[in-house]
Amino acid sequence: METVIVVGAGPAGLAVAGALKQRGVTATVLEAESEVGSAWRRHYRRLHLHTHKGGSSLPGLDFPAAFPRYPSRAQVVEYLELYQRTFGLAPSFGERVTNIEPGWKVTTSKRTLEARHVVVATGYTRVPLEPDFPGRSTFTGETLHSSRYVDGAGFAGKRVLVVGFGNSGGEIAIDLVEHGAQPTLSVRGPVNVIPRELLGLPILGVSAVMRMFPPGWPMR
Repeated sequence: METVIVVGAGPAGLAVAGALKQRGVTATVLEAESEVGSAWRRHYRRLHLHTHKGGSSLPGLDFPAAFPRYPSRAQVVEYLELYQRTFGLAPSFGERVTNIEPGWKVTTSKRTLEARHVVVATGYTRVPLEPDFPGRSTFTGETLHSSRYVDGAGFAGKRVLVVGFGNSGGEIAIDLVEHGAQPTLSVRGPVNVIPRELLGLPILGVSAVMRMFPPGWPMR
């Protein structure tokens, strides 16, 4: 019987396995794809971390000092590979988990395992959500989910509607502009715009400090 099975070898799965390894527990990591960080490898090329590297590292290993404050997609993948090597993690690649039963009994595409503990770290964005908008079936242009967006090279000179103004929507819109497209953002509600940095400090770090003060301070 395995002590711990971790399903997924992305950032969350590696973090769990790495933290356990530092405490003397070797977890069995099961990964459906052929490499760690498979989702990060598929993200659009322009993607950078929107949180600073000092607050985004996994347990026990900082991002390399040579990396910029906001690492690129490729640098995040490089860091995940470094994390795997540093802690000697050996995921079982190409092994998709198909069923988990209380007990715990884990069935994969290759075998059946039993474990005392199971951690599901398959990722929040593993399955894209594509709403079926009215008129989409008759729209003659291209419709593309952000998970399949690579870069704006094929959109030069075109008008593009970007639905949503989260991190991906905002950065994809910028990427489209940089490639000569004409994007329009569709936003469901009011937008709160905050700076990435304040006085040279990452805004999330400033926010963490501000939690110590009463709400509304210092605007009172």
